[in-house]
Amino acid sequence: MAIFEAYNTTALNFSGNTVSLPNDYDESTDVLLDIDDDDDIFEGDLNRNEDGNDTNQFGTVTDLDGNFIAGGPTTTIYAESQFNLVAPDGSTITLYRVEVDSNPNSTFGNGILVGFLPTAPLEVGVTYTFTTSNTTPTNNLEFDDVVGAICFTPGTLITTPSGDRLVEELSVGDLVITADNGVQAIRWVGRKKITGARLYAHNNLRPVMIKKDAFGKGVPCADMWLSPHHRVLVSGHNLSLNYGTKQALAPVKGLCNDHSVFTDYGVKSTEYIHILFDRHEVVYSNGLRTESFHPGAVGLDTIEEGARSELFQIFPELQHNPECFGPSARKSLKVSETRFLSPYV
Repeated sequence: MAIFEAYNTTALNFSGNTVSLPNDYDESTDVLLDIDDDDDIFEGDLNRNEDGNDTNQFGTVTDLDGNFIAGGPTTTIYAESQFNLVAPDGSTITLYRVEVDSNPNSTFGNGILVGFLPTAPLEVGVTYTFTTSNTTPTNNLEFDDVVGAICFTPGTLITTPSGDRLVEELSVGDLVITADNGVQAIRWVGRKKITGARLYAHNNLRPVMIKKDAFGKGVPCADMWLSPHHRVLVSGHNLSLNYGTKQALAPVKGLCNDHSVFTDYGVKSTEYIHILFDRHEVVYSNGLRTESFHPGAVGLDTIEEGARSELFQIFPELQHNPECFGPSARKSLKVSETRFLSPYV
């Protein structure tokens, strides 16, 4: 089961091949998509028009207060089509037009539009150009592709030349010990407070808790929390067999095991903190090797406009080509790839 917050049917302004989120956008008008599925893929309706390709993909749509709008436990929900958005700075977002079956007891009828689901939030007042396409088996949405940022949470200890320091106390210019390139200076720090209401609406933003000693004695040295797509350095025999590499970066969400690594539904609110270096680095957080922020296209989409402008002042080339920052410090795995491994950290 997955719950996502989506824009309601009238929230966006479409004009020709452009779309924008108006300046008077009110987040309280969003809708919740409660999807009950037997896999991790949100499919379209190319092969079963207006019914959805996946006959086991059901959905209930409510407002943020839980009031019923459409759908139900036996009503199929699907991506009718998708808009491939490009922002003025070159960053990209995929926006899915979501419909539910108008007549669950038949194989005909018209779909009911219930909202628009983005892979990352649109910026208010920004005009995006787009192309459209059907949602097919080749471009279905994996639930895990609706991402949050790659961040630490307050209380995490980062290893520095002067000892372990709380991540929330670090600032630009501070030195950090990296796994590959020795001591490196922080070039940028970003912060984002996540309220309890947003955590309730966006389960995919909830932090993942890693218990002390989850990956061996002292790894990590204390309980810690990461954003779900923050990647941890893993190794192991299965990794070599499946991907031909001795080490890889795996999203912590894919390492969940329900006892020592798990999504923490008890967190009432949190703050996500990014730290960026001149290149993508592996750092030591509570003794666990984890990645620093990488400002690729997905990462930039999750940063608010003010913080993104500050980042562009430091790295102006990223505004036109986010990928020019350089490669990932290790091969990066998807959540679905991580779950097939028995990694060692």
